[in-house]
Amino acid sequence: MLPLLKTTVLVTLLAAVTNGTPIEKKHDKFIVHELESAEFNLHDKRTTSESQWFSDTGARWFTKLKLGSSQEPVRVTVDTGSYRLNVPVPGATCLKKTCAPDAVFHPENSSTFKNLTKGSDSTYSGATTKSFKANDDLYFDNGKKIPGFEFDVSYESSGDIGVFGVGDGGDANSNYVFAAKHAGLTNRAGYSIYLGSEKDQGTLLLGGIDRAKYEGELVLFDAEQNINATSVITASGKVFPFTKKVGFDTGNAWVALESSIVDGIYKELGIDSQGWFDCDRVLNTTESFTFDLGPINITVPYSSFFYKPYPNYSVCAGHIYKAPDNAGAQGLGLPILREVYFVKDLETKHIGIAPVKRTDDTNIVDFWF
Repeated sequence: MLPLLKTTVLVTLLAAVTNGTPIEKKHDKFIVHELESAEFNLHDKRTTSESQWFSDTGARWFTKLKLGSSQEPVRVTVDTGSYRLNVPVPGATCLKKTCAPDAVFHPENSSTFKNLTKGSDSTYSGATTKSFKANDDLYFDNGKKIPGFEFDVSYESSGDIGVFGVGDGGDANSNYVFAAKHAGLTNRAGYSIYLGSEKDQGTLLLGGIDRAKYEGELVLFDAEQNINATSVITASGKVFPFTKKVGFDTGNAWVALESSIVDGIYKELGIDSQGWFDCDRVLNTTESFTFDLGPINITVPYSSFFYKPYPNYSVCAGHIYKAPDNAGAQGLGLPILREVYFVKDLETKHIGIAPVKRTDDTNIVDFWF
């Protein structure tokens, strides 16, 4: 039997972990990636798989990485749903066109680049790449680096930009979050996502949690990727229960839900026979959805899910889609991640969520759970 004092301390510590209350431990072993939101021309004609590559929503988030001995800045999309870095090289095609110059990595300018001569084709939310494996040094603004980081270089992609995967999977050589820890740059293989006090700015914080960026305490879920959630509720109080798990993903620029839920929401919001919604009902309104995640509710405005396909239209299209019947989980993408501070610990397999607090203040602490 534990002495009373030790028992009390143990109970206190366990309660802190369960509730997401930090045992404050400020530190300086973290990496901050500034994020920006990119806009698309919604009127571009694309195939189905191409339109799924962020392009039908008008937004996604990117950052720049410094690759190779030349420390070349390369623009990439941040994707929490995949785990490898993939960048195009000179001559590569993106969406069947020449890739954007600032998204291309030039291996010939790096004295430390190694072609591993292994194919590594990938699929991301409907987009595919034809790639091969390589490794090179990945640098940071302070001069530190991850040596010999393994990534993919693509020569053909149905996406329009490279992908910076920070999710689960891979090994310490190719999983960026673990590689940063093994290089001594962070204490923990974990990250936090904050999508900004401004509409087009945010941060990916590696190895730390910014206490200033959320309201209340983090709610922790014992989960590697997908969590059990309760329901989505419309502004009128209509409840649509979840029967499958849900997953959060910055690489998902929309929301993909069970067919029955989508059908119910469409009916509730008055979809017409042509698949359009009255903009005054869904866009020019202050009404919101409530996503009941069990121990926490997240409110997201209707307007985050709908848009005018053309400025002079009075009808709107939406970003709420049906998940495939065989999908293991429903996808909660950027419209919802805009409203939360999202934390993921790849070592302990915990996810932390709290309502976002949009501020320029910062208070970065180490992981405590």
